[in-house]
Amino acid sequence: MRVGVSISNIKGAAGTLGLFVESEEMDGQFILSNNHVLLDPAGRGECRIIQPGRNDLIKSADVVADLVLWKDVVVGQVNVVDAAIARIRDPESGHVNNIPGLGSITQVSNVPGLFSGVAKIGRTTGLTYGRILGKGICAVSVAWDGGVAFFDDCIEVGAFPRKFSNGGDSGSVICDLKGGAFGHLFCGGWRRRFGVRVLKVTYATPLTTVFSELKLRLL
Repeated sequence: MRVGVSISNIKGAAGTLGLFVESEEMDGQFILSNNHVLLDPAGRGECRIIQPGRNDLIKSADVVADLVLWKDVVVGQVNVVDAAIARIRDPESGHVNNIPGLGSITQVSNVPGLFSGVAKIGRTTGLTYGRILGKGICAVSVAWDGGVAFFDDCIEVGAFPRKFSNGGDSGSVICDLKGGAFGHLFCGGWRRRFGVRVLKVTYATPLTTVFSELKLRLL
């Protein structure tokens, strides 16, 4: 496994492996992605995580991890993170936080300033570059099972002329160009002008918030 590959719950849709992490409260090595990537969408308690994700299967997939911790996303309320971790079954495989084409992720950083150059690697669009267009954005609305969930303190990223992300990139980490990971991608949306869509944008949660909420450390 590596950062940016396709993963999913064995019953769910494919998303992205964001980072390899450790827990302050549990033994083992873990993968970080989104709640909506790693949880059983049917709510039946299936915890097996496969690589590649279910949408990308050709013949079969390996069960690589088991879901152990997540933050619930509550419909109709303001949420802080869309995040979950799964314990890796084979911790001896030399998992490293490295983005091919960009380099090693050396630290979890604060969100850079507006218009800073950033990058991410994801299951669908691969390695892409963009710029921060907004910070501390509140009430970002996301369609969720049973309604709409809202997220506060979001980062907004755009890319020109390409998209920064697309469906299936959920769970990716967003980095500055010096090896600092600062954002956890959870959805996409649109910038509008006079009601017209003018720019596809990506939304992320500050990674410091994710690490604080789930009590994580960079592996």
